[in-house]
Amino acid sequence: MDITNTHCNITWQDKQGFTLIEIAMVLVIIGILVGLGADLFPVLVKQNKLKENRSIVEETRVAIIGYALATGRLPYASNTADGTEDTGITSGYLPYITVGGRGKDVYLKTLYYA
Repeated sequence: MDITNTHCNITWQDKQGFTLIEIAMVLVIIGILVGLGADLFPVLVKQNKLKENRSIVEETRVAIIGYALATGRLPYASNTADGTEDTGITSGYLPYITVGGRGKDVYLKTLYYA
């Protein structure tokens, strides 16, 4: 009995797929792209935080101007970071509850008012 397969004429060149060299090249390219992205990520995060901090400062400026227009005076500062103004204090923490707004920046540092 002859066990040769006469119905299948597939040769080594007819097989579909990727060679190890092709897969290795793709992995190298992916590694390079990930490396470039990893270098850019901290820069993009820093730019985003800077933009958000500018927005917080602008909101605070508008809130202080609105308070001054409504009361006829600038708000007093706060001795503590509780957000309420302390009468007679001209520089200290921002009285963010009194004027309305945020008391901290994106780095969670309390805003100072002078």
